[in-house]
Amino acid sequence: MAGLEGSYCRNPDKDKHGLWCYTNNSALPWDYCNIKPCEAPQINIPLGELSSVGCFVHKRTRIVGGGPVGISDGSWMVSIQKGSQHWCGGSLIREEWVLTDRQCFSSCVPELSEYRVWLGVSDIQEGTPEWSKRQEVNIAHVICGPEGSSLALIRLSTPALPADNVHTLQLPVAGCSIPEGTMCKMYGWGETKGTGHDDLLKAVDLPIVSNERCREMHRGNLHITNTKICAGGRRNEGVCERDYGGPLVCQDGEIRVIVGVSVHGRGCARANQPGIFINVPFYTQWIYKVFKYYPNPEII
Repeated sequence: MAGLEGSYCRNPDKDKHGLWCYTNNSALPWDYCNIKPCEAPQINIPLGELSSVGCFVHKRTRIVGGGPVGISDGSWMVSIQKGSQHWCGGSLIREEWVLTDRQCFSSCVPELSEYRVWLGVSDIQEGTPEWSKRQEVNIAHVICGPEGSSLALIRLSTPALPADNVHTLQLPVAGCSIPEGTMCKMYGWGETKGTGHDDLLKAVDLPIVSNERCREMHRGNLHITNTKICAGGRRNEGVCERDYGGPLVCQDGEIRVIVGVSVHGRGCARANQPGIFINVPFYTQWIYKVFKYYPNPEII
């Protein structure tokens, strides 16, 4: 922003996640300030439902209980590899950006040499014909989301190459909501609990559950605010180990958008306990802000 040079905490763009400032770290051009505004009331994140704004912009552009999918129905999926094994899932939302779970990394400044990102592959077993066609890309940076979000954006060292098996997944309209009962899909390479298809990308249909109903089904044990979105609730159909970071995707016609990101620590597909995802529409503006203010990796 013009005229905003210098490392001072401020909020000229009315960022709902708080004050921010420029830094003198070329790899981190701006960051949120760990202070509260003076004489400002405490802002509580509402427990109620989101607005009725739709999530879709119509433009051209491992899981328990699920079945294997072809790469065309998951061409935005990435496998985050740590060492020589699948570690987490993620979603390609721009050619050089992947959205995932912050807890996939030990910190916001991890040792990146041990990580790789695989693109354009649904079967991650080494040696398969599809495996040999994957794109393998290094990670340039990990940008952690606002405090409490558990989101992370991965900046790839080089953009994904255009290919029939590699596409980006559309972001939702900021602040939108998906009606309760809408069937969406969760994708991942996670634990299958004996249902088979090891190492194959899987998808499972999950109904959206309102936050109010989600709190009731979890018996009030979890603080579920508008920063979260719930889906599922049927036994043996939902998020499990190694699915973390993967997307919850809703579809309208030919348009697919990412509305949720799966996170660690909720167990595996428990009956009458919907899965809890990071609510991507709540953080859409932050994602676009990162796109705008982070420089290209080659100039860092």
